[in-house]
Amino acid sequence: MKMCIKNHIWIFALVFAVGCDQQKYADFNLTKFHYVKTDYDEYIINRDNGLHQLTGYQVADSSYGIIVLPGYYTWGWTTKGFEWAEPLHELSKFKVPIWLYRYDWNQCPEQITKQYAEAMKALFNKFNDVEFIVKKSFEIGRKKFPSKKKSELLMKSIS
Repeated sequence: MKMCIKNHIWIFALVFAVGCDQQKYADFNLTKFHYVKTDYDEYIINRDNGLHQLTGYQVADSSYGIIVLPGYYTWGWTTKGFEWAEPLHELSKFKVPIWLYRYDWNQCPEQITKQYAEAMKALFNKFNDVEFIVKKSFEIGRKKFPSKKKSELLMKSIS
């Protein structure tokens, strides 16, 4: 009996250590981005669900804004959001407001769609004179485009 309890305590400790280790970030600041993959701490994606406005750069034109939506991340992906670091940096050069919409990609699509629609409605009501451009992830299945190519595609589609 002692051995069984001891094993359960170790399993509980392991699950607790693995499950509670992820820090969620409240701020979303361009100056805190890491552009080297080995240094990346999932700063872009480890945050609560919903809209997060990017700060840390000068906004000069607020007649339109950009909303980015990261794609699905498979379990075990260790650099979630890294592919957005360079494109977000490049987009900030337009000096327009940028938001990231974070959602739980493990939810049913109907739930995600409903929550997204509610968040967009609230944003559009708050900034009713702003024209928005929504950019989705360029991930196709498991193939990801390199950051530089992705940022070029984003820039081209906005210009």
